Amino acid sequence: DPELDKQAALLDQSYYQLLRIVDNLTAAEYLSRNVEISQADQDIVPVISNVCDRARSLATLLKLRFTFSCQESAHVCSFYRNLLEQLLFQLLSNAFKFTPEGGSVTVDLKFSGGQVLLSVTDTGCGISEELLPSLFDRYLHSDLMNPPPHGLGLGLPLCRKIAEQHGGNIMAESKVNEGTRITLS
Repeated sequence: DPELDKQAALLDQSYYQLLRIVDNLTAAEYLSRNVEISQADQDIVPVISNVCDRARSLATLLKLRFTFSCQESAHVCSFYRNLLEQLLFQLLSNAFKFTPEGGSVTVDLKFSGGQVLLSVTDTGCGISEELLPSLFDRYLHSDLMNPPPHGLGLGLPLCRKIAEQHGGNIMAESKVNEGTRITLS
């Protein structure tokens, strides 16, 4: 039943939005403290692949093309699984939220020069050049991006904190009306 499927998709999307808000509120305290994280050597490829598999059904319901790309079948590195999963879910949530029906979201995992490079690219509305320098700073955005609904402004600052806790960095590239790529190194 197409109408029932549409209602289920809205309910599913609402559930993920609520879960994201709860996760971000829970993590808000983490942003203001320097917490030691317990990293462990593990294979990152199945972890990222698993998150993508779990997000795929929502992408389908939103009528988005969703792909995961990784040339390697395995790559062991040191990371904290729960935080890395939270980072990827946050980036996917943003990509799904700002990409219109028929658009695409791609997760790309690469290994180069001793670094892990994890990118989430979308064909959504993009981010204005003026917002990019402060995109990962919390509470600095007085203007909300379209389309609604909007979060609390904690997700991307949390992603930056997670990247830093792993000894890495996070950056954004974007063009209005063309899309956004967020890359964790």
